[in-house]
Parts: sequence; structure tokens; C-alpha cells
Amino acid sequence: MADEQNIKYQAQEALYKEIIANVKALEDHRSNSSAALKNLAEAWAWLSHPNQPH
Repeated sequence: MADEQNIKYQAQEALYKEIIANVKALEDHRSNSSAALKNLAEAWAWLSHPNQPH
């Protein structure tokens, strides 16, 4: 169980870092990364609340 929570935490941290990087890209370059940001947000929601419909 501890390993499972550690993996979940690592996945959340990785997604969080990607979300931050994509937000910075949007701010800096007004790039087309909005779809990627949306996908990362959905992945975050899935990891944070897996029993909720997404």
C-alpha cells in the first residue's frame, strides 16, 4: 500500500511540474499548448479523484 501511494505521489508531482511548465509556455509565447494543458489537467483530476467521472 505504501508503494502504491508513493507511485501516486510521484505521478502527481510529475503532472504538476508539467502543468507549471505548460502554463509558463502559454504566458511566455502564447503557444498552442492549451490542448496539452487541458490533457494534463484531466490527468491530474484522474489521479487526484479516480472514482469521479472525468
